[in-house]
Amino acid sequence: MYCLSMNICHFVVASVAMQYWIVVTIAKQLRASLNAKLSGCSMHADGFASVLQVEDKLSRFWQLHVQLDKLSRDISAFYSLSVLLTVTNALLVTTSVIYDIIAKPMVIRDDRLAISDYLRGLCFIFPYLYSVVMLTSRATAAVNESERTRDIVAGLLRKSQSRGIRDKLRQFSISLLYGVVEFTVFDFFSLNGSLVVSIVGSITAYLVIILQFQSEECTSQDES
Repeated sequence: MYCLSMNICHFVVASVAMQYWIVVTIAKQLRASLNAKLSGCSMHADGFASVLQVEDKLSRFWQLHVQLDKLSRDISAFYSLSVLLTVTNALLVTTSVIYDIIAKPMVIRDDRLAISDYLRGLCFIFPYLYSVVMLTSRATAAVNESERTRDIVAGLLRKSQSRGIRDKLRQFSISLLYGVVEFTVFDFFSLNGSLVVSIVGSITAYLVIILQFQSEECTSQDES
């Protein structure tokens, strides 16, 4: 019964993590579509009417950018608990399995584990680690796409010759400067490559602490 309930919990967490990946992917594609349209926007305007058309197009792009920023914040807030559970689950499971198949046999000098046991343990923790890498890589890609919008607007600003268009692009650029897109978990940490490094460091630190206590316990038992 315990194993069944744990498997159900793991399945629910994995399903929500996959849903988060899909939603962030959609947000990234929407941002990529905006960047493609913005890159194809011509800054050459002949006449007052043409300038107004370009300014109106830039205003619509600006509004779409603001909506995408709000969408990213809503996604980050809605899935914060799910992502936190996914990361915590991966950390605990990986630490436990690595301790059982590597650290513990080293301390108690038990070499009865076969190669198949090591492979089974690694295959067991792979989905948990892969889910974290998958989420962080997708969130990083979405953030990079947002930063690409800033580069595109800066390039259009250099090419523009109309004062009205330049003012509109300058306002757009300022909003991009202060509206930084970031996927966080309750503002505790961000979903990027540093999270994976932190998880690896935490697992290593926990294993070292556990090994120290285990080694001292085995030494005291041998002396007695």
